[in-house]
Amino acid sequence: MVKIATITHLFPNPVQPILGIFVLHRVKAMAAYLSSVEVIAPVGWLPYGISGRPRQVPKVRTENGLLIHHPRFVSPPILKPTESLFFLAGVFPTFTHRHLRVKFDVLETHFGYPDAPAIYALAQVFRLPFVVTVRGEDVYGHPRFPLRRIQIVKALKSASRIVCLSQVTYQCCVDLGVPPSKIVQIPNGVDSQVFRLVDREIARKILGLSHREQLILSAGWIIPRKGYHYIVQALPHLKKRFNDIRYVIIGGDTTTGEYKRYLVALAKELGVEKHILFIDAIPQEQLALWINAADVFCFPSEKEGWGNVALEALCCGTPVIAHDVGGIRQMIMDGLNGFVLKSKSTEAWVDAITESLCRPWDRPKIRESVAHWRWEEVGRKVASLMQEVWIEFRK
Repeated sequence: MVKIATITHLFPNPVQPILGIFVLHRVKAMAAYLSSVEVIAPVGWLPYGISGRPRQVPKVRTENGLLIHHPRFVSPPILKPTESLFFLAGVFPTFTHRHLRVKFDVLETHFGYPDAPAIYALAQVFRLPFVVTVRGEDVYGHPRFPLRRIQIVKALKSASRIVCLSQVTYQCCVDLGVPPSKIVQIPNGVDSQVFRLVDREIARKILGLSHREQLILSAGWIIPRKGYHYIVQALPHLKKRFNDIRYVIIGGDTTTGEYKRYLVALAKELGVEKHILFIDAIPQEQLALWINAADVFCFPSEKEGWGNVALEALCCGTPVIAHDVGGIRQMIMDGLNGFVLKSKSTEAWVDAITESLCRPWDRPKIRESVAHWRWEEVGRKVASLMQEVWIEFRK
């Protein structure tokens, strides 16, 4: 059986338990079909007082049978074009030590930058095949910078396979010059045990929410490209129709907090500050409860590689309204489980939210619409791909 080393900068740890949790889900699902999978997930750091990054993460731990290594690498807020070199320097000693003992067959990583250039260098040194999963910003954001673009393109073209989550990321890779024959589309899955149907009234009672209010929910990092301002701008119009309406945003803030401050100021300017609630990032089990309590889930992102949280909302039977980004068109069927907006405007959001709040949705049918996206199936496909890559490499 094939032995895999998964190397990635974004992976949950005891200090940041939901950081890149979708990577953990996929690795666990893949590991169920392979003999050996180890994770090397370096933690970025800087000297005390310069960076707030975690320093209490254990160097080695196990979780669900996975052996996980957390070496450190210098990750300065500047010098981004050299971040892949810092990442490689952090990974190299741990990987070398483990490879001498395990003899890995295939390397895999989950981001085009800074991960992929570093893993390309490792693969060259140890003469191993490698697979890169690209997720969005790494192929439509980072390549805008020339020095990063050179590294990303070289790594992607040299990889045995590129895994894309959606047609959007597939096209980004093609535009970067990656041969289509190397690209495989395998979307993310969803944990149907965590994101399950819960009676809305019960969910609200647990959370201490009124059964009368109209609850709109969004979740994700509080950064500009997530587009929460579209919903804030729609609230003055919505509160004229729905007296008891609330917009809840769940997600971690950036270190600067600039976008959150903008949203708060915008809400005050529009007179809807009492209708908005911010909640910090929470465990997935709690997030699932909030999704079940919501009348509608709004996904106003400007850009996405896939859209994990939208899929999670659908799995809870909650209708989703979204911009046409990432894999949204693969998830949402207008009128059956939500709406895909034709334009990014306040008017479009007002109309879609109004219709959604007035429509009697079939929650079990919404959940059933995404029943084919489960981590177990994703893991099987990825494991099969790794075995295919190893067989090709040995020929």
